[in-house]
Amino acid sequence: GIYYVNRSYHVSFYERYFQNPFGGSSEGIVYLYALFGVLVITLGYVAVRFYIDLRTAKERRRLKEIVEQFDKKLEEEGIDFLGDPNEIVVKLYKNAVIWLRLLGIPYRESWTHWEHAEKVKYKHDAYVRLARLFEKAKYAPEKVTMEDAQKAYNLYMKIKGDVNEVED
Repeated sequence: GIYYVNRSYHVSFYERYFQNPFGGSSEGIVYLYALFGVLVITLGYVAVRFYIDLRTAKERRRLKEIVEQFDKKLEEEGIDFLGDPNEIVVKLYKNAVIWLRLLGIPYRESWTHWEHAEKVKYKHDAYVRLARLFEKAKYAPEKVTMEDAQKAYNLYMKIKGDVNEVED
């Protein structure tokens, strides 16, 4: 333990090296808190990354289920089940955007269809032509014909491509 010699305190060899390995100063406690802080920050980072990855995987599964149901119904009933030509073009465009998201192409709700077209490199020409039809259906005063809807369907099928390109 601690003993008193010549008006000063001395610490025994055992107490100095085995009971407090960091020495008698507060420096050891600072190192211990720093180590604990680094550990907490690291574990926090890992937990946040895990949560983000889990949420992303769940969103991908949800989106894939939506487009697969849409495609199944499209295959069974053709484009007529979608409604009038305007609705057909709009729905095909929205599902094409979902397919592109599943392929890893970024998309934000705040983007216009032309801002999104700048980001799309995969089957870019088909996407731009579909975006033009979407713009006509959504914003132009002229009517969209059934021929336009059929073009949109063909472009959608081209953009969608091989279903196997999308991984689970």
